[in-house]
Amino acid sequence: MFVNHWPSRRGGEEASEPKRTYVAQQVRNEVDKIFKKYDDHHVILVGDFNDEPHNKSVTETLGATTIPEKVENEALYDLMAPLKEEGYASYNYNGKWNMLDHIVVSGSLLDKKKTEAENAIVFNRKWMLFYHQKTKQYRPSRTYYRGKYYAGYSDHLPVCVDIVQKDKKKKKVKKEK
Repeated sequence: MFVNHWPSRRGGEEASEPKRTYVAQQVRNEVDKIFKKYDDHHVILVGDFNDEPHNKSVTETLGATTIPEKVENEALYDLMAPLKEEGYASYNYNGKWNMLDHIVVSGSLLDKKKTEAENAIVFNRKWMLFYHQKTKQYRPSRTYYRGKYYAGYSDHLPVCVDIVQKDKKKKKVKKEK
């Protein structure tokens, strides 16, 4: 499992993109090492990538895609990409919602015979939000903003997934008489 917090978009998305692409390449290099070293492997990448599921750092450099019809064990799949397409988001910047938080899994975790990554969500409850007067919308409630304490939880909403391990067939043991 890799817990991520990639470089911010400070200075602009385009100007800061090379930093996130660099980090995505470093993560990809480590994932590839795991794929080479272990036959039976599961990889999970979670965190604030500071890029959308369709951005270069995620799709091209990291190589994470939406889940296709045929899943490959050593491919990476972004479980948040379909949610983004459905209109869900985890972060609000200047009134615009973005999906910057990701759960990316290796195809081996999508093998329905052994394990299954299911029920990916953006956890969003009203108690986690505040009403922003300027934009007239709810946003995640920050803990601090510009040096002032607001007692919120985070400026991002959490993303979650259930990883279900399928039962292995239990061997019957003969009892001795």
